[in-house]
Amino acid sequence: MRVNYQKSFYNAAKAVSKISNGLDNLSFPLDILEIISQDQRIKLMTFNEFSNKTHTPHFQISSIFGSEDAFHIRKGNKALIIYNDSLPMNRLRFTLAHEYGHFVMGHTGINLNEHFTYEDFYRRKAEEYEANSFASCLLFPLHIRYQYLNCLDINKISKVFQISVQSSEIALKVIKSHMNSGLDNYMSSNENLHPKNYLLFLKESLDSHMDYINEFNYIYDLPI
Repeated sequence: MRVNYQKSFYNAAKAVSKISNGLDNLSFPLDILEIISQDQRIKLMTFNEFSNKTHTPHFQISSIFGSEDAFHIRKGNKALIIYNDSLPMNRLRFTLAHEYGHFVMGHTGINLNEHFTYEDFYRRKAEEYEANSFASCLLFPLHIRYQYLNCLDINKISKVFQISVQSSEIALKVIKSHMNSGLDNYMSSNENLHPKNYLLFLKESLDSHMDYINEFNYIYDLPI
């Protein structure tokens, strides 16, 4: 069992597109706390607030729930996102977007009361990659990366979109990889169509990739 990173990235980009289409007058840096707060299915709570409400010692939260940054607890179609508000701002913004991505994409996560299997490992690996991709695409949208392609600078990206330098570097690698794969052929002169065009590029690239895999598997399975 392996993680199909191309498929996971497309799933994340598609989820971001769906969220963004329901939001008006987006400006950057994106107010991620406001975006999540507008989702009536989500309630935000800091580590301190969670500690006070549940009588869980603050210093034990990270060891019990497996994260020093944030985690979420899902119940039906609602969730509670608990986060460490003492994190540096850029890291906190990405962390919140990451946890929101887990919820939006319906990830299973880890049941702390169940045995963690081999299949769970790869599923969780795919979910983490999707949540990271969701956060990146939400805070620094793909079509905006394309629009500023000729004047992208890692430090400037980090400052303007309030994401870490590491996140900025990864975002640049992604757009450069997509350009090398023919993204420019999909983008029209009408910038309003860029989000839709970019998603189409990802979809058709994924379809082509899956066709190649299926063809390879067919040849591999032929009797000798």
